Amino acid sequence: MALDLLTLEPQKINKSLEGKFTLLYGNAKVGKTTLASEIDKVLIAAFELGANALHGVLVSPMKRWQDWKDTVKQLSKNREELKNKIGIIAIDTVDEAYKLCEKYICNREGIQNIKEIPYGGGYKMLDDEFMSGFRDLAYSGYGLFFISHSTTKTFTDDNGNEYEQIVPALPNRPYNLINKMVDNIVYLRQIPIQEGDRIVQKRYLFFRGDDRFLAGSRLHYIVPRVE
Repeated sequence: MALDLLTLEPQKINKSLEGKFTLLYGNAKVGKTTLASEIDKVLIAAFELGANALHGVLVSPMKRWQDWKDTVKQLSKNREELKNKIGIIAIDTVDEAYKLCEKYICNREGIQNIKEIPYGGGYKMLDDEFMSGFRDLAYSGYGLFFISHSTTKTFTDDNGNEYEQIVPALPNRPYNLINKMVDNIVYLRQIPIQEGDRIVQKRYLFFRGDDRFLAGSRLHYIVPRVE
């Protein structure tokens, strides 16, 4: 159906995570998957085993890329029937999802390494396959919650000075694809806080970054961090 511009109304942004896209990253065992499990109507697409200890959570194991393709097909086809049960898909982790996707392309093309396909054609196949399911889910109205590990990388500023920054552990190619899609890049970390005569470790979500770590949001009025 063609768009009727005469009936088009300004969009309104609600507080639900459905229809929104977030990349969350942090150190191992900081509680990324646990945090995702607390989201209302979430399905954890478990490309890793981090959801094993979570009780009462919808978890779909992703041992092969085909498992993910089958899951996307069911979610898209049955959106209306599932809307009261599933609204957010947590990809845990997107790092491992990319590896499985690359393995799927290599097996499909009968090669050992994606570089064997000439003129960068293998990477184009990989990019298209990797993002196709995420786009299908997005246009079906689901929210996407990408989970990644953290790492420290060295960068060079405009004056030629090197500096280190904590960033998602995704390789550059899939990171650039996900970065274009997400509304928020959120860093989860523990901070020691002095409370009386003792030090307590508290977790914070950072929505604004600095030279130490990467974070950012398209939401102009979001707070820099929240406990």
